Amino acid sequence: MLEYSKRYSGLYSSRKRRKWLLDIVINERIGKELFVDKLLKQGNEETLLLFEEYTEITTPLSLYFISQYETNKTVSASHRLSLIRYQFMTKDIFDQFLTLFYQTNSNVKQREQNYLLFLQCVVSTNDEQVKNVLQWIQKRCTNERLAIIENFLDSLSRYNNRFHLKILPNNFEIIEAIIELAINHL
Repeated sequence: MLEYSKRYSGLYSSRKRRKWLLDIVINERIGKELFVDKLLKQGNEETLLLFEEYTEITTPLSLYFISQYETNKTVSASHRLSLIRYQFMTKDIFDQFLTLFYQTNSNVKQREQNYLLFLQCVVSTNDEQVKNVLQWIQKRCTNERLAIIENFLDSLSRYNNRFHLKILPNNFEIIEAIIELAINHL
């Protein structure tokens, strides 16, 4: 149900589903702490993907997985990036993204993926953070390969309705500037 509704719902439906799941099912019926504790014991990285729109749920789960991998010393910079994308974007997470981005910068495929991970993390946050990340991506695109810019723009076109209805209109100038950078590459 969550997977289907993530792809095919409008902004109002998304808000309604979010309120129902978080407020009624998790907070009132189960209890947020109990629900998160259960996820920590039984969840895996697929659980993060299932609840990716709910940073209230994925942030503690992501932190738990990172700490588990650090204990076993099996977390690479690219894997850490894929896990912190599920956390609520803060100044600290932004700085971690930048550090990890620069650590994996030499790998073109990873760099292509990093832009998408960065965007995925910030989409669940506030408008100011979204604008900061998109401006940072815009600055990076001035010296970026055309294929990476094209992939980033293509991924924007396939993003969810919340992005197209709420985030894109508020940041249209930045997206337009990235498109112009791609056109100038030609």
